[in-house]
Amino acid sequence: MKHFLFAKSIKLIMLVFLLAGCNQENVFNVEKKYIISDFPESKTIEGVELEVDLLGVTDISGYDSLIYLNTPKLEKMYRIVSQNTGETLAERITRGQGPNELLNSFRPKLYEKIGDDIYMTIIDYAEKKIRKVNINKERILDSINIDVSHIQGIYGAHKYDNEHLFVDYLQLDTLGQRYGLMNVDNGNVMTFSQKIDGADIGGLGNSYLLATAPTFNSTKKKYASAMTFLSQINILDINNPDKSFCLITSDHNLTMSQVAKSSERKRFYTDIESDENLIYALTQAGRQTGRALHVLDWDGKPKIEIRINEPIERIYFNSKTNTLYGITYNENLYVYDLKMLGY
Repeated sequence: MKHFLFAKSIKLIMLVFLLAGCNQENVFNVEKKYIISDFPESKTIEGVELEVDLLGVTDISGYDSLIYLNTPKLEKMYRIVSQNTGETLAERITRGQGPNELLNSFRPKLYEKIGDDIYMTIIDYAEKKIRKVNINKERILDSINIDVSHIQGIYGAHKYDNEHLFVDYLQLDTLGQRYGLMNVDNGNVMTFSQKIDGADIGGLGNSYLLATAPTFNSTKKKYASAMTFLSQINILDINNPDKSFCLITSDHNLTMSQVAKSSERKRFYTDIESDENLIYALTQAGRQTGRALHVLDWDGKPKIEIRINEPIERIYFNSKTNTLYGITYNENLYVYDLKMLGY
């Protein structure tokens, strides 16, 4: 997994220059800003390494008792692993075709279990379709023709209701990271945030603006993202935008020139996960080897800082078992039992 973040590094560096023309008029501004001075509790937790082949893996997610490893650089697009044994169960999802084949590999978040089968919905850029795939049988169930020319890259997709997906995507014509509701029947997207949410926190000037893929709370109809190069977590309420706010967790803010010199080493938040009650934001700031997990509730109240010894980069949280999985740049997979923390 030596190329783990290579492609993303190139994208980040390119966006440094693309976003240079952004000004405060075209940045979505969250007016309510709160500063977290400290977490009320701090604990250190050690992970257990699982013997799982991570060659070519760029991201991790999961559903039910399975882990999905994103492998867009290999022959197969996803590898399915058992959370219980670490055994590879299937490598059944193939890549797309044509110049856009790798764009299918956005972080999968839309899973459904019907009987013994698990289904995943993906955006097929090469064929311009929304595809619903039976992962167990590698069979396409539905294929909807859509126009995706206005959506250049989807970072995440979640089920909002029976008619819509909640999507996080890059829109090149305005050089912005956007969030919206995609109609699964025709692919139309209703955008409800302009540019990068909560990025304009005042006095930052040309600070580099990019957020992690968001995490979505289907019950509360809220989503949260964390800024990659700012010490900021954004919590937005879709039904009540006036109740949206952002949290500033330190004074760690970088200009575009600082990011361009060493983009990956300068990152603050690298990933974010959640369950119905809590948000888990992974930060690497100030830690040469390990990481820290900032845990807060959906109202923005800080709960605990969990210090992690291993240098994990991407995480997946199983809310049913209260278990955290993390993958590292050096092709390691660790599992953490969060039940011991009492949350």
